[in-house]
Amino acid sequence: RGCGMTILGLLPYAVLFHTAFYFCDGSLPTVPYSARQMLAGLCGSIAAATVGVPVECIKHRVQLRAAEYETPRLAIETTLRNEGLNGLFSGFGSTMARNAPYNALHFGIFAAASHL
Repeated sequence: RGCGMTILGLLPYAVLFHTAFYFCDGSLPTVPYSARQMLAGLCGSIAAATVGVPVECIKHRVQLRAAEYETPRLAIETTLRNEGLNGLFSGFGSTMARNAPYNALHFGIFAAASHL
């Protein structure tokens, strides 16, 4: 249960990540390369989380409360009705606390190492 949500969420997640990454990378031409890559990784994380967090939230609700949420659509409708838009972004802060530093460091270190 919930695998379809993960698969459907992967494409927009990747598109948003890479669009934001390359936009930020191209918008900072005067910033040194590794710092620019670090900032671009951070931007990509933030953009991708806007899709990734709601998808994960609904996926977890469908998987963990199968009797209450028989389908992802029902989970979305119930969450919006009971908790509003904030319910879909439950866990956004902790996701950003994990993903933003990881992607910033990953891309920054890789950029620095590739120029050794």
